[in-house]
Amino acid sequence: MQRKTLMRIEGAFPFTRSLVHPFTRSRPIPNYLNLNNYLTYPLKRLPTHLITGFPGAGKTALLRALLAQRSGDEHWALLLNATSRVTSGDGVTVHHLGTECACCTGRVGFRTALVRLLRSARPQRLLIELPGTGDPAGVKQVLQEDAIARAVTLVSNLCVVQPRHLANADIATHDIYRSQLNHATQFVLAEADKPAHETLAGFNKFNKPVTLLHDATLALLAAS
Repeated sequence: MQRKTLMRIEGAFPFTRSLVHPFTRSRPIPNYLNLNNYLTYPLKRLPTHLITGFPGAGKTALLRALLAQRSGDEHWALLLNATSRVTSGDGVTVHHLGTECACCTGRVGFRTALVRLLRSARPQRLLIELPGTGDPAGVKQVLQEDAIARAVTLVSNLCVVQPRHLANADIATHDIYRSQLNHATQFVLAEADKPAHETLAGFNKFNKPVTLLHDATLALLAAS
């Protein structure tokens, strides 16, 4: 009975034939879940970097600093938040995410955009920028899913920080801000000049390396 029903469905909607799992032919798989439609797994997993920071921290400035130092023979793919002003260029493929939160309600869209970008761009490095109020915990869960983790490896989580944010009690106690700080492997401090000892002390308590934004180099993309 199931077989006859499936044949009728395939006859009416031929495109569903490619979405039917070979071992459970009665259950079509949505395209966004069938990752094998998008990914061919490389021998070496793609180095991936997550960039976070509260609104106004300086994420775009960090991206541009890193792009300016990119080796011309290395192709990068950038998965950026919807409001980012960074665009594609020679050796750089940019895809902007939708307005949904990539870390919670928009996970399906994030996953789909990610695998399509990897398939179309075939990059040698991937940078993911979350919106200012994006929680890295949810995105890391997607990157750790078996099918995704076989293609990419998260090398670093750079959190761009502003001293004024840490000094603001409302921001400093915000759950997402605290999550960004806790998940970071390194802080990038958006200060024009060498910060005061008190400023550094506020971030040093997290026991993570701190780099000034104007000193940002590709060394930030090395494994922490």
